[in-house]
Amino acid sequence: MNSRVFVIVGIIGILILVGIVLLSGEGTRQEGSPGSNESISSVEQQRELPKEEPSEHLVLSTDAGFSPQDLSIKAGDRVVFQNKSSRSIWPASDIHPSHTLYPGSAIQKCATQEVGEIFDACKPIPFGQEWPFRFDIKGEWGYHDHRNPDKGGTIVVE
Repeated sequence: MNSRVFVIVGIIGILILVGIVLLSGEGTRQEGSPGSNESISSVEQQRELPKEEPSEHLVLSTDAGFSPQDLSIKAGDRVVFQNKSSRSIWPASDIHPSHTLYPGSAIQKCATQEVGEIFDACKPIPFGQEWPFRFDIKGEWGYHDHRNPDKGGTIVVE
């Protein structure tokens, strides 16, 4: 009787494994076969491509202005604006004073729940402190110091 139980359990186990393989489609579809979403070779190529991790870039604010003034980055990268000047700074999207150049940004959103999603520090950043922003939208985005609008630069997002 014990051998019968083992045989039945074995058969059930095999059936479960076959069902899993059939449902997942692993190893059953060939390139160009009906119902396949992608060719096997394209899946292998995707696996070989290294996925770039987002980078972090530093923009210093000094009494002379922002450095680097112009910066090229990849979409998804983060830019950290660090204050090394003798007074507080307020990095924000152009155009002063509305801050609406970067899509979705506006100084009016500083007092809303969207504050973390806009290219606007929404407050003065004191000496030694920093403010980060992740650029997800490709384009050329001018920025300035809201407290000193003559100081600014450009972030190019590729």
